[in-house]
Amino acid sequence: MNYSSFFRLIVSIGFCFALFYCSDTKGQTLPNPEIKEGIATLSGKITNLHPVRKTDNLKLTLIVPYLINTENFSYPTTVNEDGIFSFEVPMQCNYAIGYIRMNFYDYDGFNVCLASGKETKIELVYDETARLKIVDQIDSLGLTSTDLFNINRVLNRSIISHPPGFTGYFKTPDEFMKRAKITLNYRLKIIEENNALSEIAKHYIANNVKIHTLDWRLLRNREIMQIYSNAGNEDVAFLNFHEPKKYYAFLKDFDLNNPQYLYQAHYLEVLNMILSNETLNIPPIGDTPVDQWMKKTRKILSKLVGFDKGLFYDLLAANSYAQQFNDKLKPLSDKQIKNINHYFKGEKEEIAKILLKK
Repeated sequence: MNYSSFFRLIVSIGFCFALFYCSDTKGQTLPNPEIKEGIATLSGKITNLHPVRKTDNLKLTLIVPYLINTENFSYPTTVNEDGIFSFEVPMQCNYAIGYIRMNFYDYDGFNVCLASGKETKIELVYDETARLKIVDQIDSLGLTSTDLFNINRVLNRSIISHPPGFTGYFKTPDEFMKRAKITLNYRLKIIEENNALSEIAKHYIANNVKIHTLDWRLLRNREIMQIYSNAGNEDVAFLNFHEPKKYYAFLKDFDLNNPQYLYQAHYLEVLNMILSNETLNIPPIGDTPVDQWMKKTRKILSKLVGFDKGLFYDLLAANSYAQQFNDKLKPLSDKQIKNINHYFKGEKEEIAKILLKK
């Protein structure tokens, strides 16, 4: 396959993706989160506590996605003999969707809604079949008790579902992209047709599936290359060593400035995959003033993502700094601190607070 035909292929496939994403899940959504440091409190009680798994200490672990510095934070707490528990959670956004795991229960955990400066109260009960269920939650951001127990189950089923006759092998980029689109379409249809979920829950899960697809299916070239190699395609070297930037034209179909992605841990993975992508070749921010770094980055990405400013670019800059002290264990220099304070001010100053606190 020559370069020109490959480019025409990507343009046509990108158009198919654009058509699909314009038909996004309709209806109500969670409130748009804003990046803002704070503390959320979660407290609750488990009535008729009847541990399925025997253990000396009954523990709950709350997992909360973070979009700057790390993928998520885990907070353990102990359930007392009366079934009472509580968490105090540092927040990077004013709203978040967390997930609770239990060391004394054989079934999946459940989701909880968190809001900075507020206390979320939740009541759970063991029913006659020894299954745990949510009977009440205050401050649920519009999600129902049924949603909170079913979100993760529906999500896990949907991301491993494939259309009938699906095969993981492909012989051309055309075939790969078409299958990625068909598979994503199929998974979103499963979510939309689930009558047990509210529209808000469906929208949240759909965004999760989209960003998961972008991360694992389209951006992780090693996986793509493994599948491509397994297909026995003789042109594998072309895609591996001469992959043009235009391959990434599908990025514009994922609406990467969407603030709803702040609820999704995989959004951070997408940002880091883009920052570390050798083909896109975005330079580390280093001591470069943020405005200058942003100019170079926009030149690389603006046509691919479909916009040249907004939340997406601010988070890219923040995580370029975060990669330095997380991956390289190198502290921020005095010049970097000055650059951060100069750029992230006004409505963006919360990003500076989080970076400098780290």
